[in-house]
Amino acid sequence: MRSLERLWYALLARIASLWVRPDVLPETPAELLQSDCQLCYVLETGSLADLLALHIICQQHGLPLPYRRSAMLSWSEQSDNDDDWGAVVVIRRGRGFFLRRAHPQLPRMEELLRRAELQQLVLLPTAIYWGRAPDKEHSLIKLLFSEQWDVAGRTRKFFTTFLHGRQTLARFSEPLAVSSLLDESVPLHSTTETKGVSKQSDGIDYPRLARKLSRVLRVHFRQRRIASLGPDQSHKRTVIAQVLRNPAVIKAIASEENKPGYGKRKHWYSLPPKTAADIAADYAFEIAADMSYRTVRFMQRLLQWLWNRLYDGVQFKGLERLRAIEDGKELVYVPCHRSHIDYLLMSYALFMQGVSLPHIAAGLNLNMPLVGPFLRFGGAFYVRRSFAGNRLYAAVFNAYVQEIISRGHSMEYFIEGGRSRSGRLLSPKGGMLAMTIQAYLQDTERQIAFVPVYFGYERMVEGQSFISELGGAKKQKESFFGFISSLRALRQQFGEVYANIGEPIDLDEVLNAHNSNWREQVPAADSGDKPKWLSPVVDSLGSEIMYRINRAAAVTPVSVLALALLSAPRQNLAKQDLTRQLNLLLTLLKTVPYSEEVFLPELEVEQIIKHGEGMGYIEVEPHALGELVLTVRDQAIALTYFRNNILHLFAVPATVAACFLNRDRLPKDEIVRLVTLAYPFLKTELFLHWSNEELDTHVSDVLTLFCTQGLIQYNAAEYSRNIEDDGAMVHLMLLAQSTMPALQRYYLTAVILGRQGSGQLTQSELETLCEQCAERLAVMHGLRSPDYFERKLFKNFVQTLKDQQFLRIDEDGLLHWLANIGAVEQEASLLLEEHIRHSVKSIAGGAERTKESAESSTDE
Repeated sequence: MRSLERLWYALLARIASLWVRPDVLPETPAELLQSDCQLCYVLETGSLADLLALHIICQQHGLPLPYRRSAMLSWSEQSDNDDDWGAVVVIRRGRGFFLRRAHPQLPRMEELLRRAELQQLVLLPTAIYWGRAPDKEHSLIKLLFSEQWDVAGRTRKFFTTFLHGRQTLARFSEPLAVSSLLDESVPLHSTTETKGVSKQSDGIDYPRLARKLSRVLRVHFRQRRIASLGPDQSHKRTVIAQVLRNPAVIKAIASEENKPGYGKRKHWYSLPPKTAADIAADYAFEIAADMSYRTVRFMQRLLQWLWNRLYDGVQFKGLERLRAIEDGKELVYVPCHRSHIDYLLMSYALFMQGVSLPHIAAGLNLNMPLVGPFLRFGGAFYVRRSFAGNRLYAAVFNAYVQEIISRGHSMEYFIEGGRSRSGRLLSPKGGMLAMTIQAYLQDTERQIAFVPVYFGYERMVEGQSFISELGGAKKQKESFFGFISSLRALRQQFGEVYANIGEPIDLDEVLNAHNSNWREQVPAADSGDKPKWLSPVVDSLGSEIMYRINRAAAVTPVSVLALALLSAPRQNLAKQDLTRQLNLLLTLLKTVPYSEEVFLPELEVEQIIKHGEGMGYIEVEPHALGELVLTVRDQAIALTYFRNNILHLFAVPATVAACFLNRDRLPKDEIVRLVTLAYPFLKTELFLHWSNEELDTHVSDVLTLFCTQGLIQYNAAEYSRNIEDDGAMVHLMLLAQSTMPALQRYYLTAVILGRQGSGQLTQSELETLCEQCAERLAVMHGLRSPDYFERKLFKNFVQTLKDQQFLRIDEDGLLHWLANIGAVEQEASLLLEEHIRHSVKSIAGGAERTKESAESSTDE
């Protein structure tokens, strides 16, 4: 009978395999198991379809086949014995034919425990989702035939299997050893007789152990279902109704209606004005997402075609860091913002990995005809650029964020506020972070973790518009026709695209670090008050997110090639020199890594050069004395974007290299002092993560590597140039050039401050002078990098001078020195070449004379 039953299941599984094609996570589930264990699969709901899907998966991946009888427990990884099958236990099974009600399967769990050797018994939770669709109240077809939160009857399960057999996801969780529960401090047997509990000779209370295991597994499956499908989706109108019932929204509506003259007609013939409640409802409909599974499936197929058309591949890294926290926590994805592709790439990657899709905050400018509703169905909710002066809108938006967090939805937003046009990370804006924290303070039941994500591209869809904007053109507004015209980019080659998940940030840990009593200091929901400690928490959290995004950088072949080439005069190098420089950069990344999370390309140096040539960025020109690598005309500006993506990885090594530009030999203490002097400003501009103690260690490691590579020598407690190798200083200089633009901007600002005098300039005037002088310097020295004189960079530098107590602003807005600015200028000059210092002083002097002339003309 047992053999016949096995043959019957095998036959049914063979028939089902013609249609059922499940995706499996992890991709090699056999690695989860150890040999010589007693294995039992645990299913959330028991149905023949689930069992057959599990049977198919086990056959494909070399796992023991599932068998309903609990007696079939033994399994050895090395055994070919036909009797080595895995048992199956169901947590809850439905009753009824058309409609089923969940019924806990405690007796079967207890029977399993009695038959098994508990010290060797391993439970493998296995979740099978047919179609992965969150429930939608307004869709009858989806309600009947998609994966959802109640237990399906046989009829509905048949149609679900038929409709979604090729969109099925199976997720194996970490095995649960029953022995781990036996070893817990809470006893599993009682010291006194309990009515209805049968005592065993071994002292184990099997009914109690079965209940405990069932409870643990039910919680696990619920968290897994939320992580894979998202929470139980309600209709958009239901969510909006909850938002409008929020106490803060009700208070804002009442406040709006109490304004003098509110609600009165301007003319007798005009229409009655909308009530504040109507306006609040309009705001809510403007904001709210309306995620549709049909749209998600369509987008998945569309994006799969798009990625194959655009890119040579999509590299998605760091999933292990996401897997470690996705169950039981509310995830807030906070990626860097390079392109509009970011939205699509993140959702696509998460969907393909079996993770629930986030609700994505998108600018209202993207709510264009056709495109806007499509994005809304994919999970986008829209936010205006500014809430200033509109308290009602702010209350509605805050309530919406609170509602989707309380429902367990993950979220995604870009704290930079817009796409980076230069390739660097932008300064974080705290609006969405503050709203998220305030929403969490009102409901701390489900913890929040922020997930930083780094995106790396080799060509941008918006590349041409970015180049124009860097050159001074006005930012282009998004429009439907602009979207259509951007489709022409599909004809280009875009290389590979990279997404790397950084180390998550637990919000509770951040709050506890700033204020251990924050739970007792939460204001009432309708008070509109913010805790006094909220602003510093938001600032600190925003900076930490940027640090962790940079820690997860992906080094693309184009970015490392751009860094090497753009450091050379006229952006051209002999192939021999380029090869050595690329080897130096890759060795730095591997031997003295910026962080363990950085993703490095697997290409060799020769392959990187060929890749850059194939992408159209460079040309390799043969020559009798050796091949030359030339930057393609008009591609230098595009390459600066990708170089800037990874500048932070080489900032400290490049600054160490700059120490040898003006001096032949230096003691280690002097090198550390010069790097430490520049580090606060580099840290602000590039979001570097080291503390001062870590910086000393990193500088020492870099110096050791430079000695190993023959770039410098160590003798008599001093480091010196390697005069025995003619090319050593050349490659040291090329490395130093990557951080030279930043050091030049700092020196230029210090020189201008010194020439103009204390208390003579406002911050805006200083930024304008610095921008004009830097632009002139760029023209004089042929710097093909429009971001060299970007005003924001000077603004950040001046802010750091104030933070470091070099400057202060008086009540008239004038800048005053708090330190000897001449000494700062002198120290900064030690890291620059003589001709650059001369040019900076000459330009700054010209700016001073121009300002005096303008003031004189004004006086006359």
